[in-house]
Amino acid sequence: MASATSTRTDASTTPWPSADAGGDQRDRNGGALCAPPSTQNDEGVYGFFGEYYFLSNFFPAEIKFMGIKFRSVEHAFQAHKYPLEERSQFTEVDADEAKRLGRAAPNFNGEYWDRVRDNLMFSLVLYKFSNNEELREKLLATGGKYLEETNDWDDHYWGVCNGEGDNKMGKTLMTVREIVR
Repeated sequence: MASATSTRTDASTTPWPSADAGGDQRDRNGGALCAPPSTQNDEGVYGFFGEYYFLSNFFPAEIKFMGIKFRSVEHAFQAHKYPLEERSQFTEVDADEAKRLGRAAPNFNGEYWDRVRDNLMFSLVLYKFSNNEELREKLLATGGKYLEETNDWDDHYWGVCNGEGDNKMGKTLMTVREIVR
């Protein structure tokens, strides 16, 4: 069975210059970036920053889910690692803090989370783009382009780093784009 992980090994298919090509792109810790902040070519969008930040889970967009209003998809996603009665703490923090809280969830059940996270993310992203006309139009304006959450934080599940990863976030966005079309 073929792996769902994408691997780019041909530098000619990479839409950005590599550090080997004279680029001096560094991450926040001084290491080489997996990709520049955000790039686009005729085939795709690589990285959800700058003009494509609206594709990011961190982008401010009210998400009402299970009776709670969250500031972004990231807030709602991370909150669901907690029991319902503890989720309101996510309404008062920024997206970075929401992610930190999610990583520190006590009594976290990894096996359960692995079973529900993809469907949860899909539901949240669908809500984001179904309930905000401006964001829906921006998503549709990406046309049929490939969307890839290129990142420099080694997320190989939701994104792609150093040309490798499952790009679940990009695939979710492309599926949602077809649904809201």
